[in-house]
Amino acid sequence: MERTVLALEPNPAFILGRYWDLLMWNQAAEIVFHLPEFSKGSGPRTNWMRRFLTDSSLRTNNLDWEAKAQVMIAQFRTDYAHFPLDERFGELTEEFMQISELFRS
Repeated sequence: MERTVLALEPNPAFILGRYWDLLMWNQAAEIVFHLPEFSKGSGPRTNWMRRFLTDSSLRTNNLDWEAKAQVMIAQFRTDYAHFPLDERFGELTEEFMQISELFRS
């Protein structure tokens, strides 16, 4: 998978884990999505949903942010539905409900 993501340059590509943590990405994704430089094993992973809900620059740079957020939230909740007893999904859902009115609704 790593070779595939890197081979997709100059197109942005990344891999999300089960909990929507960014597991790896290429340089184009760093530029397009303003991600930190990818380095294997470099500390905690960025959570794609948390970032989308809390990064104010994403909200101001996306005229249709709310529509995109609704789609992303629906996709996240669909993923969570596959693992309803998963403790980490539950913790993330609680966190997102506290930080985002849109996620709560």
